[in-house]
Order: sequence, then C-alpha cells, then structure tokens
Amino acid sequence: IWAQAFFYNENITRVTFSAELPEGNELKIEPQAFWWCESLAYVQLPKGLKTIPEGLFNYCDVLEEIYIPNTVTLIEHQAFSGCKALKKVTYEEGTEPLEFADGKAQSTSEGMYYYSVFSGCTNLKNFVFPERTTKIGDYMFDSGSDRYGPQTPSAVESVYIPAGVTTLGKYLFYQATNLKSVTFGDGFELTEIPENMFYKTKITQITIPEGVETIGKYAFAYTELKSVSIPASV
Repeated sequence: IWAQAFFYNENITRVTFSAELPEGNELKIEPQAFWWCESLAYVQLPKGLKTIPEGLFNYCDVLEEIYIPNTVTLIEHQAFSGCKALKKVTYEEGTEPLEFADGKAQSTSEGMYYYSVFSGCTNLKNFVFPERTTKIGDYMFDSGSDRYGPQTPSAVESVYIPAGVTTLGKYLFYQATNLKSVTFGDGFELTEIPENMFYKTKITQITIPEGVETIGKYAFAYTELKSVSIPASV
C-alpha cells in the first residue's frame, strides 16, 4: 500500500484485512497511508504485519481502540499521533521483540514540537507496554501538537514498563503533566534512568528498580514527588 494511498478520505469508517497473511507473504504499508481519515472508527490489522509505519493513522479523530497482532515488531513515530478518541491499545500475546520508535523533534516559528507514536492522543490515559517490549523510544509521552497548533500535553496518567525493556529513550515523559504513576516490571534490568525522564510530571512517589546505577540530569526535576526509594546499586 503506497504512502498516503487513502489520505484525507473523510467517509471511510472501517478498514479490514484478511485475518492472516499467507505464509511467506509480507504486507508492506508505507507511511501515512490512512492519514487524516477523520471518520475511521474501526481497524483490523492482519496477523503477519511486521511494521506499523510512520503516520499510518495520524489524525484519525474517532478511532477509539486498536488491536496489535503479535507479529508486529516495530511501531514507527506518529503511527497514532493525533488520534484524539483513542482510549485502548490491546496487544496480542507473543514472544517477538517489539520496539516503539524514537519520536522526532521539529523546530517551528512557535517553538519545538515533539512527535511520537501516541503524541496528541488526548484520551489515552492508562498505558501498559506488552511484556515483549524491548525499546521505548525518545519523547514517547512528551507533548505533541494539535494539528500543527499549540502543544497538547500528554493525557497519560499511569504507565507500566515491563522488565524486558533494554532501551529507554530520553525525554520519555517530559512535561507529561498528567502522569501520576509509573510501575516497573519485576526483574527490570536497565541500569539508567535517562535524562529528563520524569521532568514536570505529577508523580508523587517512585521506587527505582534495583540494578539502576545512574539517574540522569533533570530526570525528576519539577515533579510532585513526596517519596523516593533509591536502590543500593545507584
């Protein structure tokens, strides 16, 4: 499916694929294929799909829920950016490593905008990364923009990060002013809390996992922390 193949189709309400791709066949969807399909409310992604490309469902305003097959190993930046109604993301259980790509910074006359997989999703409040996640990219829950307008603070309030994550991006929750809770999976093995990770969030308590050796610059600056548990490994 070529880039922007269905760009700005205001009347599409459903997109379905065959339930499963034939063995040996790989579906390639190029960036922004369904960008700005404002009435798109239901999507069934096929089992066998490996990459959800950049901007695939960008600004699909009424899309409320998405199901990610266990064959997907990469979700690129802005895949669901600006999906204002998106409330639930469900992942099929599996073992293939899954990466959430780095977000991107863009300089404009109004300042810097940061675009990530879910930037501008103003109803996505509780987020659980699947256990097979290995990378959570830069700016993941940083503020995005609202149709090229003012920055839109991330709506996320709680996040679960599984133990299998081997890469945490910088500015992960930067100015995610609604964030109150982050839980790390048992056996978390990363050794660093990256710079600006929780900058200006509303978290009130944090238990830093055993094994973390470094807490980055401004990692917890301007938060509402009242209780911090720091392991001996730091």
